Amino acid sequence: MKLKHNIRIAVIAFVALFVGIVEVDAQFVANLGSYDGYWAGSLKNVQNEESTNYLVLRIENGKAKRLFYDEDNQDFEEGDFEKEMTSVVGNNLSYVWMNSGGIWSETQSHSLSYLKERFLWCVMVRQVNNAKEDEEVEGINNEWNIVYEGSLNFYGSRQALREALLD
Repeated sequence: MKLKHNIRIAVIAFVALFVGIVEVDAQFVANLGSYDGYWAGSLKNVQNEESTNYLVLRIENGKAKRLFYDEDNQDFEEGDFEKEMTSVVGNNLSYVWMNSGGIWSETQSHSLSYLKERFLWCVMVRQVNNAKEDEEVEGINNEWNIVYEGSLNFYGSRQALREALLD
């Protein structure tokens, strides 16, 4: 009887150990440094594939920044937002920025999934709220949003980004 009990415990321990090893041994597992660098790609509007948004991010030490192309300086410049937040958990990075001006406020949320080395999948939500009455629904503010998705490619430096996108 005691032997059967010990065998059951051994089998349970073996299965638990084996399952634990399989879960840890994923194909691509990101660490904080996996995201470091420049990421860029064209995201498509999920409701209108002809509408795109080109996204460029710089990620360093778990903090993301949105970059925009400045025609005057002929270079990529960091966006200037009222509030920015980045969170990283495993193979997921979430980056959000918020801004306001006049009667509007805007939030852009970027959900990034590390699919393999040098390749991220992005779902970006752009939401704008105008402090004026909605034309279709009385008594509420006007709000609109767009959802984009697509892949981002990795560039190890600002120079590599410039060479790939500007030359």
